[in-house]
Formats: sequence, C-alpha cells, structure tokens
Amino acid sequence: LAHPPTGDQLTPAGLLLMNSVSGAAMAISPAVRAAGLPFPAPGLRGWHDQWLAAVAARIGPIHYLDDPLVDYTQHAGQVTGDGLRRLSTAGARQYLRRMKAVGPIRELRARSGWVQHAARRLLELPGPADHDLQTLAEGRWGPLITREVRAGRLPLQRAVLLAGGRFAGTVG
Repeated sequence: LAHPPTGDQLTPAGLLLMNSVSGAAMAISPAVRAAGLPFPAPGLRGWHDQWLAAVAARIGPIHYLDDPLVDYTQHAGQVTGDGLRRLSTAGARQYLRRMKAVGPIRELRARSGWVQHAARRLLELPGPADHDLQTLAEGRWGPLITREVRAGRLPLQRAVLLAGGRFAGTVG
C-alpha cells in the first residue's frame, strides 16, 4: 500500500481480502507459527504472508511499523508481488497468460476458495466473535466486498476477481 494500513485493514477478514503485509518484512511469534501451521488449502491460490498475518490478527493485535525495513524491488519476470494493486498492460498480459494456462474459472475459484477456506480455519482459532470473518467463511461476500471497496480498503479489480470466483463457485 502507498500508506500504512489502518486498523480496519489489519483485521483477519481485511487481511484475507487484501494482503497488505509483506512476508519479507514481517516477524511472527512462536504462537502465530504454531497456530498457522499447517498452511490452509495448499492446492488453492493463497499466500503464506497473508495467512500468517491473518492468524496474527486473529489471536492478538498486529502492529505496523511506519519505517522502511526492506528495499522491495521487482524485475520484469517476477511472478508475484504488486499483483492487482496496480494495473498495467504487461501485468494484465501476464495474468491473462497464467489464467489461460490453468483456466480462468479454476484460477478464480482457487483464489476465492482459499479465502473462504482460510476464514473457516481462522474461526477455529481462539478469538472474539468476528462477523466479517464469519461472512467470508459462509461465502456471503457481496455486502462485505461492497463495503470494503466503498471504504477504499479493497481495490475494485481485486473485488471483481474475488466476486467472480464466488460467482463461479468455490473449491474445497
């Protein structure tokens, strides 16, 4: 993100919808490691840093340091990184090639299926009642995604892909 995430983005559900934590710049406690392993749904399209951040937010508060700790660079052949936060012609072409290789419906299902599966796993961890997390786990995403887009916490392109995966049906 261009600016530090707000408390609303550092919730378990907020982190599942929009990964705003970089694995290269995070430190986790032994409690987060124990609660986060094994990683959920390895056959689906999820990310380790996103999962561990959501686990940390579920079992206790997470803290964001407003200090640069890593000089994050990307190269032309990079497969992961900025993703759908910034839309570019080259990025769109790369994404479409990947979707063509695995199939667009399967790709969309894998993304949304992972979010739903991860939400279910997070609800198994100790923590307070969490309506947004419950909503993701049950697959009732429409109002939540709409609210997050309107609040500026979820880019429209990511919302469209997540909703597309829900519309296409989820895996697992």
